[in-house]
Amino acid sequence: ELIDCIIDELGSFEGVSDPESREALKACSLASSSLLTTSRKHLFANVRLKESNDAQDLKRSFILTRILEVLVDDSRITLNHIPPLASHIRSLSIILAPMRVYRSKIRHQTKSEPDPLSDLSSILEIMIASSPIVSVSLEFPYNGKARNWKYLDEPLKVLIKSLCRLPSITALQFKLLEGLPTTLITGCPNLKTLSLDSFHYPILGTPSSFPHLESLVLHGSKEFLERLVFLDPSSLPRLRHIEVSLDAWDGLLTAKELGALERAPSLQSIRFKVYCYDTQYTNPGFPVALDFSLLPRLRSFRLDIDYSESSNYNILVSKTFQIFEAMSGRCSLHDINLGWTFPIDHNIFSSNEDWILFDEVVTSSRFPSLTKLSLRFNLVCGVYPDLSLDRLTSGVRRCLPAVSASDSISFTVETFHA
Repeated sequence: ELIDCIIDELGSFEGVSDPESREALKACSLASSSLLTTSRKHLFANVRLKESNDAQDLKRSFILTRILEVLVDDSRITLNHIPPLASHIRSLSIILAPMRVYRSKIRHQTKSEPDPLSDLSSILEIMIASSPIVSVSLEFPYNGKARNWKYLDEPLKVLIKSLCRLPSITALQFKLLEGLPTTLITGCPNLKTLSLDSFHYPILGTPSSFPHLESLVLHGSKEFLERLVFLDPSSLPRLRHIEVSLDAWDGLLTAKELGALERAPSLQSIRFKVYCYDTQYTNPGFPVALDFSLLPRLRSFRLDIDYSESSNYNILVSKTFQIFEAMSGRCSLHDINLGWTFPIDHNIFSSNEDWILFDEVVTSSRFPSLTKLSLRFNLVCGVYPDLSLDRLTSGVRRCLPAVSASDSISFTVETFHA
């Protein structure tokens, strides 16, 4: 039991990615059959399947072929008292080859027959049948651009759908995929964590409900948040954390879109990342229509705003503080964390009234549970490169006297030079 505990420690979440720990686990797996099971359940817990970028034939890839051979041979030679290798796989990451784009277009143009079953498809068949996979990640990179779901071969689509429907799956991540059918997500019966990074490309279909979803991360996938507006009021009963990153081209979150959060009565943590530019039709700011008092269990709010490519950074403080001034009632927030990235300038205190109002609001009865307030300033090279970070910190504290003097609020100001 002691040896098993040592091996489990080597294979812990932190240790499994450490090269020395992995070498130690490999040595243990080769030492004796009694250590093999405990060792390789950590060695093969996370599997990454990446198609070759320069392969002329997607059917055969040296790495995938070798993985397939190992899985097939293992099922033949594994001793009765040792579980098969596939039974240890918990996390699966699939990175599709850009070559699929070219091959798919050729097939559409020539109306040729689809490619025969690839090694990737064969591997997935084994894993679907034998692996208690908990987490699946699917990425389709192509020169930094998203590529359409339709570029996947039909047999591979079927296998991925079957994979996502496994009862053991609790986490899904899709990256650089446009035209993603929502049935791929809603078909996952026990989904708890969902991450979409599709650069605001279309998502096909409207989702129904997510009874088990606890964490939602959207990077450039504002459209998915828009779809949540059409859900029933109780469609997100267990959602506790949401993170939304908006690029300049995503546009501003509207009050209607933010209203989707009201469908999550258990929401405890919100994080927004917003990138603002001067270009016309791009994101001019960030959400200001969020009424925290409508989220009774909300405990933490974090907002990061990047004005490094904008000339409107002098208004960033006043626009940020508008969020807290718009509340209609009491708020349950315990922790507020606000961060700005902007060119160095001496005018961030030009609108002193906004600072005073913010100081009054967060120390008022609207925030009876607030115990922590953090303000972060990340300064990039600008007009005044010699601006002292200490002067900035002291200036912020002078503008917020009530917060600075509060015994119940832990107030921190962090300043950085990018």
